[in-house]
Amino acid sequence: MPSAPRRRGHAAALIVLSIALLATTGSTGPTSAVGLPAAASTTGLRSGPAAAPTVSPGGPVLQFMGQRFAVCRGAPGFESVAFDPVHQQIASQAKIYDLCANFVSAGPDEYPGLAWDATSGYYWQITGDRVVRRWNGAALVDTVFTIPLRFDVPGSGPDTLESVRGIAVDTQFVYVVDAGPVPGALASNEWFKFTRTGVPVKSSKSTDLVAHLDADPDALVDDIVWVPPSAPFAQGLLLIALEHSGIQVVDSNGAFVDRFRWSTQGLPAGVKLAAFAGLSIDPATGNLYLMDNDKGVAQVWVRIPSQAATGYLVGTGSDQAYLQMPTPGCNLPLWKDLSPGTGTVPNGIFGIDYRTVDNRVYGYDFSVGTLWAFSPLLGEATLIDATGPVGIWGMAYDTDRDVLYGAEQVVNGARIHVIDPLTGNESMLPNQTSPLEDIAFDSVDHFIYGVVGGTELVRINRDTGQQTLLPPANLPHIRGLAFDPASGHLLGIANFPTTTLYSIDPATQVATPVAVLTNSIGWEGLALVSLPANATGVEPGALVLGPPGARTITAFPNPAAGPIRLEFSLPTAGEAWVTVFDLRGRLVRELRAGALGAGDHALLWDGSDAGGARVASGVYWVRVSSGDGSASASGRVVQVR
Repeated sequence: MPSAPRRRGHAAALIVLSIALLATTGSTGPTSAVGLPAAASTTGLRSGPAAAPTVSPGGPVLQFMGQRFAVCRGAPGFESVAFDPVHQQIASQAKIYDLCANFVSAGPDEYPGLAWDATSGYYWQITGDRVVRRWNGAALVDTVFTIPLRFDVPGSGPDTLESVRGIAVDTQFVYVVDAGPVPGALASNEWFKFTRTGVPVKSSKSTDLVAHLDADPDALVDDIVWVPPSAPFAQGLLLIALEHSGIQVVDSNGAFVDRFRWSTQGLPAGVKLAAFAGLSIDPATGNLYLMDNDKGVAQVWVRIPSQAATGYLVGTGSDQAYLQMPTPGCNLPLWKDLSPGTGTVPNGIFGIDYRTVDNRVYGYDFSVGTLWAFSPLLGEATLIDATGPVGIWGMAYDTDRDVLYGAEQVVNGARIHVIDPLTGNESMLPNQTSPLEDIAFDSVDHFIYGVVGGTELVRINRDTGQQTLLPPANLPHIRGLAFDPASGHLLGIANFPTTTLYSIDPATQVATPVAVLTNSIGWEGLALVSLPANATGVEPGALVLGPPGARTITAFPNPAAGPIRLEFSLPTAGEAWVTVFDLRGRLVRELRAGALGAGDHALLWDGSDAGGARVASGVYWVRVSSGDGSASASGRVVQVR
């Protein structure tokens, strides 16, 4: 291992890989070899007003129509967009791109509406003058029909098409959305259905389209796409993009089915999904492609299959300072740039891990010794500490003690540092290890694992730093390492000869390939980010301790300069223990041991140890456990003097 970063002159990047995406088109590896927990099954279509969608606190993931989507950046674009599933290409802005956002060739000239028609194998386009045409790549094939400015619609009478915003084509009909004479006015939004020869069939005046729109000028219809029956969700339905407001779902007769709204869902401050003016779908994967006419940059909603993982991997690389989502064959940056909360943007982070307590990714800037926390949802980088040791290359998170471990490069080896993620304060374990590429914490056996030279594993005691060399494994050039608690396996990513993700059994050191990502940029570190099934709220002033879904305890106040009130609940009566530990796992105080009844309980910790002495300022663990194992929760509290 070199003593300085391998890639100079480039900003560090965070790259995100959803385990669930490995089964999408183009993957050369198995569907999944990672034992992440399964997501909830698809709930199906709803017939009434939809509940507000959820945004997972664990990452850039949106929920729509019972599906989860990770949001990335796509190819440049403006108004119209169409996905060609035959050639796996996207047309927009008179250009055609591949799935990696690379320019392929010129495309249909730019007009507000563009769609892909599987029946003819051509792009269909509607111009601002209501002319419907067909294109084969950049070549105009023919004009299909022209819609007059005024026409009669069966069942609703005379109508007009004044401000075309999008077109969709199924096997029998053509659908058009119209912003009307006053774009942005709620009453102007219209939807039309024509035969494939241009005969009017129906309009939204006889449907409930407008009734289900937000009473807001931003609820402006801006594109429409038909979902083929081969798609994994919304089969045979129409998705209508609403500028700044969401997506409306209707059936082929215009009846409301569902909607996705973000104008009222309470996204974190500073998060904006921008203005969607184009919409298309990949019928094989269910990925959605949306144009943004505020920023001129597309979004790709990469679908996470419901039967697959609810977690994704984040890795450090170089060349772009973005969080990134690789699809097989390429890396697509997430929709929000990394931007500093304080300090400057980091540029030398080569080891990271995910902290479950606050749903952030932590990493050290190798060259200057600064600790950073990254928000996968916001894309922001926040400086935690600027006074740490230089040369920290690998990083791991201890889920038991809520501390980070950093592997510092030293002469002929590495030293493990214990790092407080709140303050950046660190202490070094006494023993030196072999040179380490990256490290991961195994929450099952409570050891730190490190990869040496990319090919061998070592097991490291988290209290002493003493390493145990494991039997030769001949791993395939592993550079980044993480731990998957669901499978009990390590996850490793190799850069040579191909960028490949592996599942590694720590007991046998056997590495099983999960997926190959061709044309991917380099990876140096790896972290597994979990995606909770539901967002969990925290009462103001209280710190919820314990993992999502577990029985929790709360601490008031926290931090504290004296007594802390601890509240917890037991499901059944029986023996229970309430104990306090320091960050090294040493017992500080046993607060309660004995029989307790079922239900809610509260007690005080006065900030003293077992001998009655006031504890030093710092971070401590409080753990509540029942004798029968039915309840267990733990978390950190802070004492200040």
